[in-house]
Amino acid sequence: MIFVFDNWLWFAIPLSCFWGVYGCKFESQVKPHKYKYLIDFIKENRLEAFGVFTSEFIGSFAGWYCLHLLAPSLNNYNKDSELGGFDIFLGTVAVIGITGYSHKLFDKIGK
Repeated sequence: MIFVFDNWLWFAIPLSCFWGVYGCKFESQVKPHKYKYLIDFIKENRLEAFGVFTSEFIGSFAGWYCLHLLAPSLNNYNKDSELGGFDIFLGTVAVIGITGYSHKLFDKIGK
């Protein structure tokens, strides 16, 4: 699928990067709190930092993309129409992804 640079990407990419960096600092298995600067943690644990950043970035970006897919349904919604199951699924994924909680969902699925 080709991504067209539309207005939603201007929010999705920076906020997904934010959640990726946030994940490197607070969600990694190796506790980066003992490092004074985040860059020191990244230098010593490149693979861990890359994995956490990628996971958080993809989770957030997937949430933004689901919101992008859901927007036309919400725009055309009126009193007589109903939201389908797929629309509810898209809304759930959008909320989980955009708020940065996708890693917790993956942790629950993995257990």
